[in-house]
Amino acid sequence: IFEPHKLVSNPVKWCIDLAVEFTTLGPQSQSIPYKKSQVLVRWIPPPCGWIKLNSDGSALNNPGIAGAGGIFRDSSGCWIKGYSRNLGIASNILAELWGVRDGLQLAIALKIPCLEVEVDCADMISLLNSTVNPDHLFHPIIMDCRCLLSQLQHVKLRHVYREANRCADVLAKLSSKLDQNFMIFESCPRELLFAFDEDTRGICYPRSIRTVL
Repeated sequence: IFEPHKLVSNPVKWCIDLAVEFTTLGPQSQSIPYKKSQVLVRWIPPPCGWIKLNSDGSALNNPGIAGAGGIFRDSSGCWIKGYSRNLGIASNILAELWGVRDGLQLAIALKIPCLEVEVDCADMISLLNSTVNPDHLFHPIIMDCRCLLSQLQHVKLRHVYREANRCADVLAKLSSKLDQNFMIFESCPRELLFAFDEDTRGICYPRSIRTVL
């Protein structure tokens, strides 16, 4: 940033190093008073007439071996469709974007009129809702997601805690076992049966949260 004539051999690593440096040296939040409390989190079915898409992305070592996945369910919690994508090497945020992109494309193909989209990555939602420079590394896929969102008749995009997004997380991690880059599941895969059943039964999970005083 302060050396405009410096040649950068690895731009991606350089950007990551700058982000780490900013996080380490930037203003700290310890001075902000807060209290810890515990809440119970569960997957909540969508309203009658709506379909819910839970989407997630996962990358080991960020960037690292990555995948994305998602699940469509109706207001009774019944399975509609699931999907997984093997992304090779990618970052967490790119995997999250791919998960939403694939889900929105599938929703349009299924002609879903009313869609709730839930993800557990607040940063990804911020990218979709804010102005992004055309030079941004993820600009193309962000614009793809926005275009797909505009094609849906009614759509809501919201953040949830990861405890309410467990099924999508399983599908994202399942992608590493795929024999192909992308797979659509017409029924619940064996690896997801336990989490899917717990969501359907409304099982709650405790989560510690911080509230600013």
